[in-house]
Amino acid sequence: MTRRIVTVFLLTLLMASPLLSQELLEDRNVEIRIFSEAPLENIEALTNTGRSVFNKATGEVFFEVSIISFDFDKKLMKRHFNEQYMESDKFPKATFTGYLRSSSTGSFNLFAEEFVAQGDLTIHGITRKVTEKARLRVDNNKVSGYASFKVKTVDYGIKIPSILTRNIAEEIEITINVNYGDK
Repeated sequence: MTRRIVTVFLLTLLMASPLLSQELLEDRNVEIRIFSEAPLENIEALTNTGRSVFNKATGEVFFEVSIISFDFDKKLMKRHFNEQYMESDKFPKATFTGYLRSSSTGSFNLFAEEFVAQGDLTIHGITRKVTEKARLRVDNNKVSGYASFKVKTVDYGIKIPSILTRNIAEEIEITINVNYGDK
């Protein structure tokens, strides 16, 4: 009897898992750009190694990026970014966990054009609630998304020496491009 129950349970799990996996989309090559516009120098970095999982039935979304993966034009900028500002040895990842809701209705509809992303953004070991605009596009069973927003370095405990305030902005623009596909 016990063996039969276990067999039925395993068969139920196996039959249900394709249905669950059809709802989850993943992108392991999320493009994330950071940009600092300051009086003396603009600083830009890019990575395409971010990771995201999106539940297209509920609008739940998760993003994760390794801080050290950002590439800069100058090697010295990358070193300062990781060692002095982001302390990537202590805080190796930035994450966002939240959900998308239609800007007009407040509920999730995969085919709405504009969304509000709400959730917890963790940078430099500090988690804050955020609400930002986002866009999704559905085309041939593929979902792509875009968001651009600003974060204040002080909100995440990122210290910029006063001598460098003309080199590094107090607000950093973050742009995210994600492409999910049914996998």
